[in-house]
Amino acid sequence: MQTASLTKYLFTAAVISLIIISCKKKENPAPVTTADIAAATHNQRAEAIFNDVCSISDQAAGGILTSYMQQHDNNGENRGVLSSCASIIVDETISPHKITVSFGSSGSCICADGRKRVGEIYISYNGSYHDHLSPHSITFYHYAVNDFQITGTVSVTNNGYNIDGHLTFSQSVNAQITSPGGAEIITWNSNHTREWIQGEATPGVNDDVYLITGSTTGIDAAGNSFTSTIVNPLRKAVNCAWIESGVLQMTSADGSSRSINYGNGDCDDKAVISSGGSLYNFTLQ
Repeated sequence: MQTASLTKYLFTAAVISLIIISCKKKENPAPVTTADIAAATHNQRAEAIFNDVCSISDQAAGGILTSYMQQHDNNGENRGVLSSCASIIVDETISPHKITVSFGSSGSCICADGRKRVGEIYISYNGSYHDHLSPHSITFYHYAVNDFQITGTVSVTNNGYNIDGHLTFSQSVNAQITSPGGAEIITWNSNHTREWIQGEATPGVNDDVYLITGSTTGIDAAGNSFTSTIVNPLRKAVNCAWIESGVLQMTSADGSSRSINYGNGDCDDKAVISSGGSLYNFTLQ
């Protein structure tokens, strides 16, 4: 009887110890690391750069770049102050047709989103730019955003209307982003779908809103591979400098994961990284 009681006591003590340890782990989650922050920053910068490249392309095809030639206030809202630092040349006498968007070579072109752009974007297409199933290709010449150099190719196809009556576009990116000075190089390969949910029926662009879904693979500045999947669609309004809402999940080669939450729809430069139960507020680039 004493042996049985002792065994029961030891078993109960062991269970209680495990519960206490478990609770402590939940109360003290592993902190978000500098590697987590760096990975999230690199990925969201790429998301922003290539989403805007597609918007620039669309606006250039329509003969306008107003939202990229105007400046915004600190809240990202359009102030309507025009600038003449971007130019568009459309050449449909050649095949494929070509649109050149130039932000000059001085590096002093400050755009609507508050970002500095330099160099040129080339858009190539056949037929009409807006044709159903019409693909177009986007390449770069000395193009940089805030001194981050962009190289590679973006391929976009107009998929027509989905069941909700929204135009959708397949967007494939195979590119690299080089930091100022060239110390860091990020490889970014994505397959996204952009759904045009607001603004198609109006002539202006400042009411245009897109939802972005899809996934990405890449190599970060430290040479480590990663993947990211958009869990909740990213909402990007043309008249806002940042992604307004949505969640994506990033996974490193070692299997560790972190999520980036862009918020609930406010136009601000705030996002939250979640890793191992810890939360970290960071500023979008």
